[in-house]
Amino acid sequence: IAASFNTPMAGVIFAMEVILMEYSIAGFVPVILASVTGATMAQLTFGSEPAFSVAPLQLSSLIELPLIIGCGIIIAVFATTMTRLHLIAARLQTINITIRLLLVGIVTGLVALYLPQVMGVGYDTIEATMQGEIALGLLLSIAIAKLLLTTFSVGLGMPGGLIGPMLFIGACVGGALGLIAEIMLPESGANASFYALLGMGAMMGAVLNAPLAALITILELSYNPNIIFPAMIITVTSVVTTRQIFGCNNIFIEQLQRVGIQLNSGTLNQVLERIGVRSVMSTQFTLCHQSMNQQTLLSILEGQDKDRQPDWLVVSKERGGLALLATKDISNTMENLETPEGDINLLSLKIRSWQLQPIAQEASLLDARKLFEDSMADALYVERYSPALKSLPLTAVAGIVMPDMIEGVYR
Repeated sequence: IAASFNTPMAGVIFAMEVILMEYSIAGFVPVILASVTGATMAQLTFGSEPAFSVAPLQLSSLIELPLIIGCGIIIAVFATTMTRLHLIAARLQTINITIRLLLVGIVTGLVALYLPQVMGVGYDTIEATMQGEIALGLLLSIAIAKLLLTTFSVGLGMPGGLIGPMLFIGACVGGALGLIAEIMLPESGANASFYALLGMGAMMGAVLNAPLAALITILELSYNPNIIFPAMIITVTSVVTTRQIFGCNNIFIEQLQRVGIQLNSGTLNQVLERIGVRSVMSTQFTLCHQSMNQQTLLSILEGQDKDRQPDWLVVSKERGGLALLATKDISNTMENLETPEGDINLLSLKIRSWQLQPIAQEASLLDARKLFEDSMADALYVERYSPALKSLPLTAVAGIVMPDMIEGVYR
């Protein structure tokens, strides 16, 4: 984005808002370096001029605000249609690749016979739209054709992007709505170029669910801070309408969900995904077998083998598997236990026993929370991966993870 449109800041915000879906110093630094590098190489090659020549534009009258809101709703319809048609076309990717590419070429060629503006990147068409050189009917025809061809082509697997086409479609729809505004409110000073630029931002924000990236894109394309106020109104309107009324998410997330990939979006999930189980696991435990000599057990409870009494006993069951006992529960039971010298069956004591499930040592707390939900496990033990330890299940335990340890992180 930084290199294609000479908008380095928009590239950074896009990456943080759409790809990483969070703002952090660790994420900002490499993304900024990438954006600056891309923009620098593009400027050295093509010059430092903006991608489009935009005249100074601003909101002429507050009477245009209802029109801008209406434009945001209409663009939301186009954004939702683009996403839904893209997902429908993607279902046809089971067809042979040769047939798909041949079909895309034939359809695109036939449409281009009548609307050649749909071909290529479309910078010239966007430029002409901003200059008011394209009539209303042609603008709408180009926008609809470009939308259908883009969703059809990319959905069928044709290599290509979506950022450029959505800016193209937004410019055409916005320019058409600007021409209508000029007719409806001639005294307001409404300008088709103004609405074309707003349409680009609104379409980008709605399709990608990235309002801030869209606003920065408009700002860098126009070099005009006066555009921000109306851009905020139309972008928020289009994004909210797309998400809340039409129930359409970011087009990339919709693509991933179609193939069964669920992103861990949300603040809580992001926090848990960044923290490994090893950072919160308890290492205050002792490994033992189900049957244990009473004196040995007392020495463990008194903390003779360690500096302090362990919190847990990880018990290897005779029939396989591991169980977890709290040493404080065992201590309370031992005080009233009248057992002759000999072995004690730890699992026969009338205390609570937690059933343990293994989890990999490189797993995150989000993985641990999902495992708790899916397996209904009482507790987890962090499992080492050394092949030499696989035959010794007790020594393969690196730590214990309880549900309250995960809750404590985000509370």
